[in-house]
Amino acid sequence: MFKLIKILNSGTNVPEPCRLPKTQSLKIKIGMPLIITDGKLAACSATDKPTHIALANATASESYAICYEISKDMYFETVSTAVPSALILGKAYTLAADSDGFMYGITATANSGVATVVDICNAKNAGDTVTVKFN
Repeated sequence: MFKLIKILNSGTNVPEPCRLPKTQSLKIKIGMPLIITDGKLAACSATDKPTHIALANATASESYAICYEISKDMYFETVSTAVPSALILGKAYTLAADSDGFMYGITATANSGVATVVDICNAKNAGDTVTVKFN
């Protein structure tokens, strides 16, 4: 899950919600990073730079999802599947997927990374929270 915690130089930390069409049969969880493919929201792969974050769950049968567009000045809390000491501030890492294929955090893989670590947040163990941005 990617949780928005800060929008730099903004008077508000609340993004504008939008309702967009989604890929048929795609199940969406709140905080899930998404991309737009063929004019519809779709799930990200580990190396896709997300364009939107889901604001609400959506079932596979629903045609639309509520989300917001990511901007370069947004910071997100997420979990690291790696031991935080393996992460380097300012380096981009790939997204991590759970057993159902939902992207929920970052890995320690820097090849084709899309989420840049901006704060380790005193994390000590895999599964702890770090702060990232999408460039």
